[in-house]
Amino acid sequence: MKKKLKKEKGITLVALVVTIVVLLILAGITIMYTMGENSIFNKASEAKNKTEIAKWQERLEVAKGPVIIDGLGTFNPDKYFEYLQNQEIIEDKDTDVTENEDGTYDVTTKPGYIFSVELVPSKENPTDAKIEYVGEAGKITPIIKKLEVSATRTSITGKAEVVRLGSGTVTYYYKLSSAADSEYKEITNINSETGATQSTGITEGENYTIKAVAKNEVGETVKTAEITAKLYVQSITLDKTEATIIEDGTTKLTATVKPDDAEDRSVMWESSNEKIATVDNTGLVTGIKAGETTITVKAKDGSNKTAECKIIVETNWELMNKVASAIASASGITSDSTQAIVAVEGKNREINVGDIYDAKYNGVKKRVRVLGFKHDDLVDTSAYGGNHSKASISFEFIDCLGTHSMNGTSSSNSTNANGWAATEMKTFLEGSSGREKLNNNSYLKQVKKKYIKKYNDASSVTVSNDYLWLLSASEVLKDGYNGGDTRGLAITKEGEQYLYYQKNATEAYDNSSQNRVKYNGGNAVYWWLRSPFYSYGDSFCDIYSSGRSNCFVSYDTGGGVAPGFCI
Repeated sequence: MKKKLKKEKGITLVALVVTIVVLLILAGITIMYTMGENSIFNKASEAKNKTEIAKWQERLEVAKGPVIIDGLGTFNPDKYFEYLQNQEIIEDKDTDVTENEDGTYDVTTKPGYIFSVELVPSKENPTDAKIEYVGEAGKITPIIKKLEVSATRTSITGKAEVVRLGSGTVTYYYKLSSAADSEYKEITNINSETGATQSTGITEGENYTIKAVAKNEVGETVKTAEITAKLYVQSITLDKTEATIIEDGTTKLTATVKPDDAEDRSVMWESSNEKIATVDNTGLVTGIKAGETTITVKAKDGSNKTAECKIIVETNWELMNKVASAIASASGITSDSTQAIVAVEGKNREINVGDIYDAKYNGVKKRVRVLGFKHDDLVDTSAYGGNHSKASISFEFIDCLGTHSMNGTSSSNSTNANGWAATEMKTFLEGSSGREKLNNNSYLKQVKKKYIKKYNDASSVTVSNDYLWLLSASEVLKDGYNGGDTRGLAITKEGEQYLYYQKNATEAYDNSSQNRVKYNGGNAVYWWLRSPFYSYGDSFCDIYSSGRSNCFVSYDTGGGVAPGFCI
């Protein structure tokens, strides 16, 4: 009996084990059936997801209607996406809609479903949109829509526009375009706004390939683009290094930029003094006023390459004559005016007392200075047309016409008898050796100049009619040896002090003044006045090289000839 019972226990144990194994197998089958990849649970979830996708696609389809109706049969994508936002199908049209530039858009709905919206029949003339489900955000391979590249002389930059990336990453690489793909190196300097920049080991003018790799859990996409590190301008030259024009005249400067394949060969132009001459963006230079300026052309690419041309603007005496005619008729301009502004040939022309212009004497340029306006009496009152008593503009030479005696070269000619009108100097200035050698000769106005006929007789003052004349002591100096009407070393006045000297040479007659200095060949010299020396019958007054009053015998040949004239 005992043995039988043992056997039955063994059978029972085996049965129990078998039962447990069967139950485990059945449980596994149940788990696989309900939870596996092809399980009821997964299929149910997938069916639900498809239903959700279909629901959102339907909402996208329905949303087309109002846009098409409102557009009378046309389809406006902007209005469509705005409508989707208003209907809360998408969160924000600016972030949830991506234009692919081929007539299609990627639209991400609120739950993260991505649909492709394609304009039909074409993006140029859309009447409808074709909508297809693409996938869920982060669960499809990313797309690199475009890879933009740029370069400087020493750096290259790539910036990829990526969609469908989800929580993936974008990695950038670069290599010389001619190198093998195995030579790609990663770019680690990445800025979310500007992209990935490689700024070490880049050679100017070399061609590079930039590669962007967009990768997420599903897959990766690669896009490459070529870029050349900028080749900067190496040199700029101008067809002229110096040019001379007249006021209102023009000259064209042409810049040669090398090398021919520089990335940016554009240039900019500027004048160092636009009151003298201006330059436009084509290199056309226009003279404004007599003087000198420098025109500079500069490369825009940051290479700092430049070239320069010296511009000399000479006085346009024909234009100056027109300005003088306008001043003659301008009642607001008087002998007390320090500035004259008149409209001539459609422009406002400005002249100031003390302004320096130029005139050519025997072909050599000489500086001349404005002494004042409406100071000197005209001989011909119709000189400007109409009836005007005063010459419009008075000038003096700063650079002497040369040196000359007042009356010959020997002591036998040493006299100031009969004053200025009897001097050889007056004959010299009015003759072929003087006035006729001036390039502005035809525009000079004859004026009445007072002069002392007898050196020691204040009552002997009379008048000479002159185109060119030496200035008198009273026209330059404010005081004299004996006060009263004496000026410098003259017995009396021969006209009033010019406004320039009133404003700028206020030192006493026997003191030095730089504003009274004249030059010959670049050196300061004494220069003759038309006033006879009050004390001797053989001498004329002068302004010494230091700018103080002095006198020399009339046959001295070292005196500078610095005449005045009117236009």
